[in-house]
Amino acid sequence: MKKALLFTLVLSLAIPEAQAATSVKMLGLKPLISIQLSQNPNDQVSAMVTSPRAISVVGTSESVAFISAYDRTASTLLWNLKLGAIDSVATAVTKDSTGAIWVVGASPVRPDPLPTPSIPAETLNPSGVVPDPSTELPQLKELDIWRVSNNGLLLESHSKVMSAVIYPTSISIKSGKVIVAGSIASHALDIFTITMSADGTFG
Repeated sequence: MKKALLFTLVLSLAIPEAQAATSVKMLGLKPLISIQLSQNPNDQVSAMVTSPRAISVVGTSESVAFISAYDRTASTLLWNLKLGAIDSVATAVTKDSTGAIWVVGASPVRPDPLPTPSIPAETLNPSGVVPDPSTELPQLKELDIWRVSNNGLLLESHSKVMSAVIYPTSISIKSGKVIVAGSIASHALDIFTITMSADGTFG
C-alpha cells in the first residue's frame, strides 16, 4: 500500500515538470507583405532582392524580361523597366556593394530573316495570298546580364551565345566578378557555370 501511494506521488510530481519542459513560447510575428505585381495574370515573377528602401522583383511580362521596384511596404510601385526583346526572360537577381542591381536571363538567338517566297507568274493566285516563310520556335540560347541602378536606369548589358538552350537560376558577385549558374535544357541533370569580369569579358 505504501509503495502504491509513493508511486502515485512521484508520478504526480513528474507530470508538471514534463509539461513545463515541453511548453512552447509564442513569439510575435510580423504580418506578411502582399504585393500586387501586375494586373496581367500571365506575368511571371522569377526572383526578388531587397534593399533598405525597396523590394525589386524580376520576371517576364508579355514575353519580355522586366524588373520592377516597390517601396518597403510593397504598396507603391517605384519604377518598372523592360530589359530584353520579345521572348526574353529574367530569372535571377542580386545586388552589389554599390547598390546596383544585377539581373540574369536568357533570350533566343535571332536568326537572319528568311526571304519572302515568291509565286511564279504563271501560277494562278486569285486571292493574292503569299505564303509565310517557315519559322522555328524561339530557343533560349543567349545568356543575358543586365546591370540596373537603384532608381531604374539601365547601366550596362552583356550577352553571350551558348551552345545549348539554357535556364539561368542564380547570379552572384564575388571578388569583382559576376558568377552565373543554371541548367542546360537538353540535359536535365547538367548545370553550367560561367563568370564575367568587370569589363564584360566572359570566362
